[in-house]
Amino acid sequence: MRTFLVCLTALQLLVSPTLHSAEIPIMSVDQLQRGMKGVGKTVFQGTRIEEFDVEILGVLRNWNAKSDLILAKLSGKPGGALARTGQVIAGMSGSPVYVEGKLIGAVAYTWSFAKEPIAGITPIAEMLNVMREGRQEEMGSLPQQIYPLASSQTAILVPKEIALANPQVEGLQGATLKPIATPLVLSGFDSEVIERMAPQLAEWGLIPLQGGGTSAQQPDDLTLEPGSPLGVQLVGGDLNATGIGTLTYRRGDQVVAFGHPMFLSGSTSFPMTGAYIHDVMPSQAFSFKLGAATQVLGTIQQDRYPAVAGVVGRMPDMLPVVVRIGSASEREKYQFQVIRDRELCPYFTLYSLYNTILVAEKIRGDAAIEAQLCIQIEGYPDLRLQNLYSGHQAVYHTCLHLLSPLYAIVQNPFKKVRIKDVRFDIEVQERIRSAWIKGVRVDKKTVRPGEEVQATVTLEQYLGQRFFRKIPLQIPEDVPEGKILLWVGDARTYRAWEEKRAPDKYRPKNLTHLLQILNSEEKNNTLIVQLFRPEKGLTVEAREMPSLPASILAIMESSKQTGQIGSVTGTVIVKKEIGTDFVLSGSYSVPLEVSRESK
Repeated sequence: MRTFLVCLTALQLLVSPTLHSAEIPIMSVDQLQRGMKGVGKTVFQGTRIEEFDVEILGVLRNWNAKSDLILAKLSGKPGGALARTGQVIAGMSGSPVYVEGKLIGAVAYTWSFAKEPIAGITPIAEMLNVMREGRQEEMGSLPQQIYPLASSQTAILVPKEIALANPQVEGLQGATLKPIATPLVLSGFDSEVIERMAPQLAEWGLIPLQGGGTSAQQPDDLTLEPGSPLGVQLVGGDLNATGIGTLTYRRGDQVVAFGHPMFLSGSTSFPMTGAYIHDVMPSQAFSFKLGAATQVLGTIQQDRYPAVAGVVGRMPDMLPVVVRIGSASEREKYQFQVIRDRELCPYFTLYSLYNTILVAEKIRGDAAIEAQLCIQIEGYPDLRLQNLYSGHQAVYHTCLHLLSPLYAIVQNPFKKVRIKDVRFDIEVQERIRSAWIKGVRVDKKTVRPGEEVQATVTLEQYLGQRFFRKIPLQIPEDVPEGKILLWVGDARTYRAWEEKRAPDKYRPKNLTHLLQILNSEEKNNTLIVQLFRPEKGLTVEAREMPSLPASILAIMESSKQTGQIGSVTGTVIVKKEIGTDFVLSGSYSVPLEVSRESK
């Protein structure tokens, strides 16, 4: 009990708005002249704030629309981090700079492959505007983060995987000022996962670093003050992903840092942490601080040009994710939390899940994965999906498919939603469970209404033998004479075929309809057999209206109302789904003739 009270008292002192409330004098860019000397503050090792020297080189006026940038040369004591690297160090973003004892701004920009530590300093007056933006929000209680609406009219079902190319003119590399890269320390992440993440993280200005957590000797009750390392956490729990920069200015419980945006997310709810710096890692390409996040101390509420700003002592709302993985009899449980953000939440959930499977099962090659997904949505029934995946490099593709419903819900254009939690149950087998549909034959090509036709589907296992499935199909009594088609295929081919046959059924009209579409997806180990009649039809409000009389069809097609009625290029008259033990692929069809004449 005594230990608890001591920790509680320390935390109260840490977050007390009475601390750090003294006003620091500020110097405007108009008062700066070339040759003026100053000092900056940052942490190069541990938690001790050190000073470095700064020489003002000038002011870049209107370098960005209605924004100035202070140009300065940084230097440190002999043998120190700046002297050893000769570079502006990643992780220094936000380091406050003082001239004549007055705060002028934060170290924030540099040039790629620069030979000297020359930096762009964001003026503090511009950074304080971001802090004021955050103070306009309700401060009594932190509102729970909800997902904003997507800008497009269709749900985004797949993550963005490839960073856009950035063409450069030969000889001009490094001629553009860029924000100092933010070290993103990934604790508990496999190196293969980090390599897959790297292109997109680089586009966001993040340097992925494989790191770890803090040890018992490293304090986690750090007081945030100008020059302290500050973390923006994206994933926390059994896995951790935290971007590390430096705190620039604090007034009471309000803080501002970095001197440049992290994602340009605008109003946010990101966990704000302390950080411990292990050391500075020199590199010819770029040098960086290698650190680790400590405890969550508050919330980053603003991420916009030219800073991030937040509140100490107010805890953010994160999305809980649970992964249970292992055999049917014994499973290990992993728990982590992901930031609630329209783009970042699905992205980091995807790679956290991928990493969890790799780390838990230590498998990258051939696999069969049985997976269950449950997404709990406030105000809606749980979305529960179950499927089987198998093949070469199956783990990553399984995760992509499993996360597509989360992408669709988070980025839906219909309604703001709040997901309560996401749960995965994963069972991995180190073998391929796949089979190909090699053909189909029928016992008769001409059938009468009400008669039964038997289809025999030939299947071939991966590295195995062929086997057969016999499927009886009853021809409906009311089927008119003419051509029909017997079609057999796998779930993915069937969904693609269905989306062409009746596209309006798969265009979400609202959130409820979107959840119905997601919930109706066939399993990969399902053999689908159907009889199809090539007649024209309609969908009304996404509901299929098969076998309409020609007169009614003509009236509805001529309706002047749009958006409610869609066309259908054929009618399914019989459909069967047969479960198998294999992920299936392939499709075949056989034409049949319906005749009422006696044989």
